[in-house]
Amino acid sequence: MDKLYRVLLVEDELYDAELNIREIKKILPNSVFERVDSKNAFIKMIETYFPDIIISDYNMPSFDGLSALKIASEICPSTPFIVVTGSINEDTAVECMKAGATDYVLKDSLKRLGSSVLNALEQSKIKKERMDAFKTIRLNETKYRYMFHSNPQPMWIYDVETLAFLEVNEAALKHYGYTQEEFLSMNLKDILPKNEIERLICNVETSDYHYNQTDEWTHKKKSGELFSVEIVSYFIIFHQRNARHVLINDITERKKAEEKLLRERKLLRTLIDNLPATIYVKDSECRKIIANRADMEVIGAQTEEEVLGKTDMEIFSNDIGTRGYADDKRLIETGVPVLNQEEFFYDTNGIPHWLLTSKIPLTDENGKITGLVGIGHHITEQRKMQAELVEAKEKAEESDRLKSAFLANMSHEIRTPLNSIIGFSELLDDPDFDSEQKTEFIKHIVDNGNSLLMIISDIMDFSMLEAGQLKLRQQPISVKKIMNELFSEFSHKAKTKGIQLRFDDSQNDPDIMIVSDSYRIKQVFNNLIGNALKFTCEGFVEIGYKAKDEKVEFHVKDSGIGISPKFHQAIFERFRQVDTTKSRKYGGNGLGLAISKNLVQLLGGKIWLKSEPDKYSDFFFTIPI
Repeated sequence: MDKLYRVLLVEDELYDAELNIREIKKILPNSVFERVDSKNAFIKMIETYFPDIIISDYNMPSFDGLSALKIASEICPSTPFIVVTGSINEDTAVECMKAGATDYVLKDSLKRLGSSVLNALEQSKIKKERMDAFKTIRLNETKYRYMFHSNPQPMWIYDVETLAFLEVNEAALKHYGYTQEEFLSMNLKDILPKNEIERLICNVETSDYHYNQTDEWTHKKKSGELFSVEIVSYFIIFHQRNARHVLINDITERKKAEEKLLRERKLLRTLIDNLPATIYVKDSECRKIIANRADMEVIGAQTEEEVLGKTDMEIFSNDIGTRGYADDKRLIETGVPVLNQEEFFYDTNGIPHWLLTSKIPLTDENGKITGLVGIGHHITEQRKMQAELVEAKEKAEESDRLKSAFLANMSHEIRTPLNSIIGFSELLDDPDFDSEQKTEFIKHIVDNGNSLLMIISDIMDFSMLEAGQLKLRQQPISVKKIMNELFSEFSHKAKTKGIQLRFDDSQNDPDIMIVSDSYRIKQVFNNLIGNALKFTCEGFVEIGYKAKDEKVEFHVKDSGIGISPKFHQAIFERFRQVDTTKSRKYGGNGLGLAISKNLVQLLGGKIWLKSEPDKYSDFFFTIPI
């Protein structure tokens, strides 16, 4: 229960008294009041009411505040006394304070009364405690002196004005190496190194010697050895002199231990910050309290302050933050560590990372989990390498499969014309066949021989292209002349299949002269036109060209079966065909487009296509002018 304060008001005006009561009630709600306005009533109330504090007006018709103050100083000197007045000059204020007033408050600043009352009561309390302590010291002086001199902790008493030592115990003499006579002939400056003396003088000038003090200093022994001390001092009256009782605690070893710990922490922090692994510590609320440089780099933060005090949910505003926070919470709640967990996430800058993370709980001396420490190893490059290895393996397997299919296809493509050549060659010696039939046999032999030669040529060209051994023979070429020759060469074959071969002259481009290898350009056209005729059952095959950006853009378009978009890139790879089944409808060795792509690139151009299944295919390639 709060203390009940008794307040005595010396005031002749009831209204002013009410104002005083209202202000005091704000600060001391548990307070009771009595009001007097005469000398006799004031003396009687002091002797019977025993007020905790007196509030007095300065000017009254039959009584004044200064007289009341003098009476209170004689009867109850420890009771705080506050003067409240409408106006007061400086001399009167000084006179009141010298007479023992605790404070004075002007009526036009009455709001200050509450804080003044609190301060007065506090000073009264301190004063009373000081007086009680003084009485206790005086009553127990013998016991105190015995305890002082026998105490194992070094201590002394010094004069606050002269800084001279007034008393010193045996422990201090032993610790500092002086005799009692030597010690009592010195002052505080004599046990301080030069660099601490200026600090002492400043401390004496600015500090109120009445208040207790705790501080750290460097002291000097008689031998000149310096050591660190922590002092606790408080004000006392010693032989009617203002003095301070000082207790000395040698903290040299503690300081050394702290400095060693600081060095170790600095070393540890240096190691942590320079390790390539991410290292962090979180508290029981999953908030980061330590984050090394690697962790900040992974997060995308510039300074540690950006992440300290934040959970993963605050650092990563997405599913990654939710997942990380859930893992941290689970570990702190269960104590089950997380070991070698692979984590994928994007940092705050959107950069992807893979980490191999381990988290273990931190516990106090009672085994209570107080947080966690996490270590993460970057495995982004390893994951990339694994992905690349998987991709390479898949490509190798695909390449091996395609190679097997290619070899099977080549076996078929080579054996077919070779069997025809051998078969019809044997029939030429048979006398049962007439000359007309033998002429037909010879035609089959020549046709299949040319097919076999084309297959072998394709294989040789592809091998030379792969080895980088194919040489170009560049010379001035007429584009229109090449197109006319191609049109003439394939017209008969197109007509035989019932397909219209046409020349696209919609651009009305004049003849263009280029410097390139006409044989290789024709080889590309042979592959593209040959494929167009092979895969077109009805409709047309169209060839054309136009000048575009210092290049000639050729195209071969057909109304054939078309090609699905998923094969638009694959068909230019070696051994690749859209239909690789044994029962495929169309023949071919799967090298034509791969050779064409390499030849076009060798000539300085590029090749691509546009196509829709069952509608059309349009192949384009460019040659620099």
